[in-house]
Amino acid sequence: MNHELNLISLSNSQLAKKLYHGELTEQEIKQLPAQVVYLALKTIGLDSAQEIITALSPHQYQLALDFEFWSDDRINENQVWNWLTVIDENTDFEALDNFLKQVDQNILIFFICKYVQVEVHEEPTEMPPTAQAYTPDLGYTWLTIETGNVENDRKLGKILAYIFEQNPDYFYRLMYMPHSCTPSFLEETSFLAKETRISTEGIPELKLAWQMNSALEIKAILPLLKNATKTDYNFFKKSNYPLPKGVYSIEPLRTFIQTIIQDNQNLIFDIEYDFAGLLNAAIVFCKIDFSDFEQIQKLAEKVKGAVNLGLEKLSNELSDESITNYALIYKQVGIQNLYRLGLTELKNLKLFAQKIIRELPPDTNLEPALTVVLETLTSLFPEYPVLIDELKQNSAILNLLPTTKAFEKLSELEEAKAFLQPVITMNL
Repeated sequence: MNHELNLISLSNSQLAKKLYHGELTEQEIKQLPAQVVYLALKTIGLDSAQEIITALSPHQYQLALDFEFWSDDRINENQVWNWLTVIDENTDFEALDNFLKQVDQNILIFFICKYVQVEVHEEPTEMPPTAQAYTPDLGYTWLTIETGNVENDRKLGKILAYIFEQNPDYFYRLMYMPHSCTPSFLEETSFLAKETRISTEGIPELKLAWQMNSALEIKAILPLLKNATKTDYNFFKKSNYPLPKGVYSIEPLRTFIQTIIQDNQNLIFDIEYDFAGLLNAAIVFCKIDFSDFEQIQKLAEKVKGAVNLGLEKLSNELSDESITNYALIYKQVGIQNLYRLGLTELKNLKLFAQKIIRELPPDTNLEPALTVVLETLTSLFPEYPVLIDELKQNSAILNLLPTTKAFEKLSELEEAKAFLQPVITMNL
């Protein structure tokens, strides 16, 4: 158990390094949560991780495909073709066989429906229906594959030829399916099945994700400190870990966590369960692809920042002596409610920026940088413009587009508000 905890407590880059250098046994790999091992694979690069993919359990492999193949509720065809490119590089058929065992059959049929024209004859014929058509069964069945890409035509043809060779009955069933269902039906059916599978990793459905990302006012938080117990979200207690692991270096969050775990170091795992659950809920809420590791890393910082905003807000509302009661705040309020309190602060800033935009005359021409600032402050999850200090002091750089980072401090929210009004007035 301790060895398993040591593995799951590694940062994503540390785990990826161990996997890449072959430092984990196949059994150790199979014990890792599917979402964790998938992100490590993405860090390594799928084209460099073929041996690791073969070591995955069926559950891990299927979940990896679920994370990789979807953009919101649509199949990401480019991602599917990329995966097929990786397994196509194997000289034997082991990788292809493994893929076919784990991929959702409806996704395979979806591609057949879209890109394969099937013509069946009662008697064999040597006359192909098109110049590109080929037959796997001496002229009884003719297939024409047209994906718009020669390499993709070849890869899909290779899959169908392998299926025919291994199981002709299954091949003929697949060829019949396009007559009984449409690509949109297959996509919807596959999406619902995917949602059920990824829920086993602690990833919420959209309704719960919206609830977890709804703002919570301070007046709803304060009574929780007087309750005997707090709501326990069992949702978090699944095989689900932070994406990615991080050092909680911002204050007061760093002191908050240190205070909580000083008497029980194992509580760090409960805290990280909570952050993981919030991050997965934010991924669903913001409709970020699970395959988009860069955006997930940015979102992880935003989630951590929102928790810090909520903690700072609550600390300011309470007396100074409450700083010693972080353990009580954790027990009675919890990480999720701190997060939702932080979202309230971001929501208020967003409303402030939206009001300024509404009040601008229709013919107002804003500098590019100021336009970007307003856009990022009114986005679904507002970000802090990094150049805001320079913009305040030197209006000449308004033509520069500012980079952004997660809001982490209440003072940054106040800086953003203070920056907006005079600069906009200047540009009217």
